Amino acid sequence: FKLYVLAELARQIEAGTATWDEPLAIRDDLRSLPNGEMRLEATGSTFPIQYFAEQMIAASDNTATDHLITRLGRDNVEQAFALYGNADPERNIPLLLTREWFAIKLRLTKAEINSYIKAGVDEKRAVLSQRVDMEARTLSELEEWPGSYFIDTIEWFASAADLNRVMATLHLLSNEPDLSPISGALSWNPGIPFDARIWSYIGFKGGYETGVKSDVWLLERGDGRRFTIAAIINDSKKEINGIRLSQLM
Repeated sequence: FKLYVLAELARQIEAGTATWDEPLAIRDDLRSLPNGEMRLEATGSTFPIQYFAEQMIAASDNTATDHLITRLGRDNVEQAFALYGNADPERNIPLLLTREWFAIKLRLTKAEINSYIKAGVDEKRAVLSQRVDMEARTLSELEEWPGSYFIDTIEWFASAADLNRVMATLHLLSNEPDLSPISGALSWNPGIPFDARIWSYIGFKGGYETGVKSDVWLLERGDGRRFTIAAIINDSKKEINGIRLSQLM
């Protein structure tokens, strides 16, 4: 889902409502749990938006992601799912901040989660602001993770085809003069070892939680031909074999 955040950032940069060098300050109310190291930065310290974007993609930094979603506007990022080809964008409304996602899974009871799932969008937004945000402010990295838990309902949703579409769109956007940092953010972490004699460029974004692994690559071969390839595995009852998936890909 962080690819859609990046795509919305690109749209706003093209529109002139954001810039890569715009400073963004670390806020306590937007700190999240790992992945990522930006959660450890001092309150009020500033970094350019480009750095937040690079950390969100290359390190899958959750704190960077929540800061970007808030800066861009949650409703704008929600609309990006449809704008960039997600076949079922309504499943991502309301869009969860990562800190909210952690709070729901770590702090809410099963009854509360099931009630949230059945609620309408407005009611869900109210639960997020009035109940979940309070819990998110006191999250600890020492809390016990529940395992493969509500992975088909409390998550961010995209099919493999959706991921290929948004990655291909990001490639096209990166060719625009003001949007070249997209290529850098996507290529910092290639996901797997690759033969540089064959592939001149590798862009990658992976997603993971217990029972879920979702990977998508943007590839450019030495002859200039480009490809996207995505793979997703889910198991609602137990951990998946993510290493085997990477070996397969």
